[in-house]
Amino acid sequence: MQEFVNRQNVERLAAELMSGAHARYYLLGMIAVATAATTSWALAAIWFGVVLLVEESRKALAAQVDALPKQHADRAQLLLQIASAAAFATAPALSWYSRTELGAAVALVSVTALLAYAGYTARHGRVRALIAAAPYGLLMLTFVIDAVSSGAFAALTCVAAAAYVFAMALYQAHRTAYAAVQDAEWVRQLNMTFGEANSAAWEIDFERRRLIGGEKLAAVLGRPVTYADVIEHGCFAPNGDRALVRAAFAPERGPMRKIALEHGVGGDSARLRVRHQGAIRTAVDGTPIRLSIITQRVDAAVLEADGAQALRDGAAALAAQSLTLKTLANELAAPVERRGDAAPPFDDMAADLGEVLRVLILRQTAIDNGVDELAHARHEADSANLAKSQFLANMSHELRTPLNAIIGYAEMLKEDAEDVGETAQVQDLNRILNAAKHLLSLINEILDLSKIEAGRMDVAAAPFDPMDLLEDLVSTMLPLAEQNGNSIAIVGSLPDSEINTDATKVRQCVLNFLSNACKFTHDGRIEIGAERRLYNGVEQMFITVTDTGIGMSSEHRARLFQPFVQADPSITQKYGGTGLGLTITRRLAQLLGGDVTVTSKLGEGSSFTLHIPADFADASAALGAAAKIDEIQGAEGAPLVIVIEDEPDARELAARALTRAGFAVQGVGGGEAGLALARAKKPALVLLDIYLPDRSGWRVLQSLKQDPKTQDIPVVVLSVNEDRAHAMALGAAEHIVKPADRDRLAATVMRFARRRPEQTATAAVTPLSQKQTG
Repeated sequence: MQEFVNRQNVERLAAELMSGAHARYYLLGMIAVATAATTSWALAAIWFGVVLLVEESRKALAAQVDALPKQHADRAQLLLQIASAAAFATAPALSWYSRTELGAAVALVSVTALLAYAGYTARHGRVRALIAAAPYGLLMLTFVIDAVSSGAFAALTCVAAAAYVFAMALYQAHRTAYAAVQDAEWVRQLNMTFGEANSAAWEIDFERRRLIGGEKLAAVLGRPVTYADVIEHGCFAPNGDRALVRAAFAPERGPMRKIALEHGVGGDSARLRVRHQGAIRTAVDGTPIRLSIITQRVDAAVLEADGAQALRDGAAALAAQSLTLKTLANELAAPVERRGDAAPPFDDMAADLGEVLRVLILRQTAIDNGVDELAHARHEADSANLAKSQFLANMSHELRTPLNAIIGYAEMLKEDAEDVGETAQVQDLNRILNAAKHLLSLINEILDLSKIEAGRMDVAAAPFDPMDLLEDLVSTMLPLAEQNGNSIAIVGSLPDSEINTDATKVRQCVLNFLSNACKFTHDGRIEIGAERRLYNGVEQMFITVTDTGIGMSSEHRARLFQPFVQADPSITQKYGGTGLGLTITRRLAQLLGGDVTVTSKLGEGSSFTLHIPADFADASAALGAAAKIDEIQGAEGAPLVIVIEDEPDARELAARALTRAGFAVQGVGGGEAGLALARAKKPALVLLDIYLPDRSGWRVLQSLKQDPKTQDIPVVVLSVNEDRAHAMALGAAEHIVKPADRDRLAATVMRFARRRPEQTATAAVTPLSQKQTG
């Protein structure tokens, strides 16, 4: 619990006792108690009653005196102050002449307190304060004469001390008054700098209840203005604004704060409007001391222009919100009207700015809700995808075990059937075995891909001889090759040194190459070659499988490494397969620090090359250097599009489509290099793949949108990944699923590509931009 007594409460208590509205009565009460201690309670009560009667009479007469001319009013006010001081001085006189032991001390303390109060509360100059304190001076003179005649020289010292206290209090009051005069002079000089009737600087002195700079404020308002007009009548504000203006100009206790408001002057239909800007200075206890304001007249033409511009800005904002809401509705598969877009057309409410603002607020709420739903949907999709991958990875053993049992028992039954000569049963069992083995291969591929996506695929690096591995693979694949009338052989001289990497994954990659070569080649030749050489800054092993099979076109190669997609859809019908083999092969190669490349020509055959670091410890260095940056294609000076794609053929296809549309294109094969290139070149657009060898495309997209240097660059995701919601949530301008039609790709880039900086700099300045910069 916060302590009740704190600094602010102490300051408020001190202000109430020393300078509050009842400070004079607190002082008189203490003097009455002191007088009672030296005389009697009855006499002190009589004195206190007389003093209160004098005070109330002075207040009543002061109200009538204010109606007199200023010169006569000042004199009358001075006489009333002298009368009050004479009544106050009676108490110290009673204590002095009581001749008690404490009488002289109480009298001197009382008159000192009265002098200090008179000095600190002086508001009309030192001369007037001295005249008003004349009764105290006569009383002290009486004390001096009496002390000299009785030999009480100590009393003389006390009288001198009281006079010093009065002089010090008077000096402090003069300093405060001089500071107020300086503030008033500052207001006057500031008004001189304006030199026009449309602006005025003025101040309110709450302690003296004065308006400083009222003449200049009156010129702005077009009518005379007083302290009461500002504080009590809200500076002539209309009824609808008056409460707000009064709360600003007659504030409650609080800290120092700024003020900024605008209101009309006169009735509710007044055309004149003024703007106020300033600050309120307060005491330590929060009591307002001074209000400093600069007031400006708002021209009606400016108001109309601002209103028209505000309506135009509102129209633009409404149009942008409509597009955003439609995009959200498309992503969330919900009607637009259900998401707050069923607002009246802008033309129907062009004269009502309040209605525009209301609709803007409603639509912004709908947008916020849509973004929240989109974020939840993305998180749910991510969670579901991760759960799927983890489930499949964990179920590896449970799915393989029953299939292995089926295959095992089918082989045993087949052997028994062959022994007894049951030819029909052997054929049936062969079909079962082939189907089971095919199903097992499909499950193995799906599980491998899921493990890679879930991050649960580990690398077990160990030294092995690549020649032994290739010779073993040739002997394994020879029967499959001979089924289609193919020959298979190792060509060239193989390296005789060992490499340090995961032999199982290398075997799986090469086996996949050989399996595809045997499947898509008939009565042809399959060759295997290997070499070691420096690549990407490290020594790498290159294994190439070349065939004379059906080959592929450039369009087919662009879809080659997409999961569950065959290069040519008709291949699935003729040759079968899931389209996962090469996807897994490439992911495994990238896991080992390398990659897979392919060259092919339709009808002449294909050549697949696996390259991996000879030592797995160099994998990270190889991946960092693998991001090849292509030469810029297209016309010089054309808007630049950076294509971040690890597949060279896909980069080439994108470059051909975009250069025909008038863009310059530069491709890069890795995420880190793509980020650096985007920061350096500041392109018109970035075309981004999600599956990159060194860094996830999602992380690249996040980095582009979080970096102030690249956050304004539009990013179009072009990938086999179909998670459009995730891409849009991360800030992508558009999401296109491979394979993309060239015309659609070019149209999308033309839609979102931003203009070059030099074009933007020389573009015509719109009224909105003028307003923003002005």
